[in-house]
Amino acid sequence: QHVGAHHGNLINDDGFELLDQPHIAQALHIPLIEQAWRKFEKRVDGLPANIHGGNACWGQNNGFVIGLRQVFAQKGGFTGSGTPGQKHVAGWRTLLSGDPGIWGTVFNLRAFHRRHLEALIMRPLIRGLGYKRVWTRMLAEQIERYKRHLLVKEIGGSGQKKLLDSRITIVGAGALGGQMALMLAASGVGTLQVFDDDLVEVSNLHRQTHFSSHDIGVKKVEALKARIQAVNPDIELNIFDQRWSPEMSDPNARLLLDGTDNFETRFAMNAWSRAKTIPFLTGAVGGWQGQAMLVNAPSDTKSPCYKCLVPEKPTRAGDCNDIGTLGMITALTASHMSLIAMKYLLDLPVRYGELWLMDGLGGQTRTVRLPQDPGCPVCKHD
Repeated sequence: QHVGAHHGNLINDDGFELLDQPHIAQALHIPLIEQAWRKFEKRVDGLPANIHGGNACWGQNNGFVIGLRQVFAQKGGFTGSGTPGQKHVAGWRTLLSGDPGIWGTVFNLRAFHRRHLEALIMRPLIRGLGYKRVWTRMLAEQIERYKRHLLVKEIGGSGQKKLLDSRITIVGAGALGGQMALMLAASGVGTLQVFDDDLVEVSNLHRQTHFSSHDIGVKKVEALKARIQAVNPDIELNIFDQRWSPEMSDPNARLLLDGTDNFETRFAMNAWSRAKTIPFLTGAVGGWQGQAMLVNAPSDTKSPCYKCLVPEKPTRAGDCNDIGTLGMITALTASHMSLIAMKYLLDLPVRYGELWLMDGLGGQTRTVRLPQDPGCPVCKHD
């Protein structure tokens, strides 16, 4: 039960939230549909036995039909007196009133299996609220899985749908790439493409916690796939036991994520990202340090690219094999990159060309704005 104001949206005492969004006018907040369903079932169970007899049809005086008419008489502008929100609440109260007098004896509720009622009522209901695609499993399992997301004001049902419809490409299945893949898959990002040609080694396990001792000697992408499927079997995961190449990269991906440990691959990913107008989220770790940056804004040719930050491979560039790193540093960096990715996929504001720097030893973070390099060999062709 939700009572009173919540995130600035109207909540009534039946536990329904009204969203004030143009594309889903006066819609029910998706996670609370499950509450409505449970309340509806309780109403059915509480009806007298003689109410459940008769023909399984919709009567003209049926309370459910009355409620549906009142709630969905006009999408975005309901009939009757009062504000749209008040009319919406009134409609749902009628719908769930449980008064045997208005339910009528012709509606045999027990004759319907729950899944049939879902097909007849709840899925068309969601489609009627403005969703172009009917979520065949969003009504029970997915609502339960993502309900903590759905309660976040900036996500809700429409935001979760954006995640489920999103496609991303991750290069690397190690400490950064593998952790990002696991977190984003658990969050409901619908389709992931992952590249890595390495095997799991025992030295990986202190920081690549998505693997276990049982995975030693197994291809990283195969072990990662098993781990992700155990966490969220609904996700489509396309794995490639090879190094990333432009020809194999998904051209329909919304985001390209860097979990590599070499500059040559990052340079190639940056060039492809710029050419395809797909943002590139890059990150790196070493010792107590971590960094991340989003570049190549698709709608801004003045946005910097990765080459603006790193024009060429540093002469003394090291990686985890040379300077080591901590599992906590890789986890924090991967989490920060996953957060940027989530915000981008949800169409929330993100900052391009802002380098995030973390010093784990000093316990500090800072950001540095990176301008576009007018002499950059990648950007100057825009």
